[in-house]
Amino acid sequence: MAAGSLPLPTGRPGQALAVALLLAVAALAWSSVAAPLTDLYASRAESLAQRTVLARRMAQAAADLPALQQASSRFVAAGPPPAALLSGASDAVAGATLQQQRNPAGRAGRRIPPDRRPGGPLGALAGAGQPAALDCGGVSGNAGR
Repeated sequence: MAAGSLPLPTGRPGQALAVALLLAVAALAWSSVAAPLTDLYASRAESLAQRTVLARRMAQAAADLPALQQASSRFVAAGPPPAALLSGASDAVAGATLQQQRNPAGRAGRRIPPDRRPGGPLGALAGAGQPAALDCGGVSGNAGR
């Protein structure tokens, strides 16, 4: 036996030490090799699932393309859409124009007497011949002036 070397345990203590060393080597192998490989496998599986979903969406978009092109050509053939904004020199003029367009009597150049006008959204609540009052909780148009 060489000087300074310790004898290895034998019997049950030696077996316990051998099992402990085996478990330590197995844990080291797991943490340095197997765990990163399982993480890599999981990330690749997730990436593959995302690509599969993307491929389905792209195939659906490609299948929808002819119908969309046909609808687009119909809209182009129909001409430009009507203006979405009201035209007028001011908001009041644009509002009056809109009111005339929506009112059939206004288009014909006639006036509807006040007692024959539809009540609007508050007409049933306003009472016969009385103008509707709306309480805005103290807020007025001149509050900031």
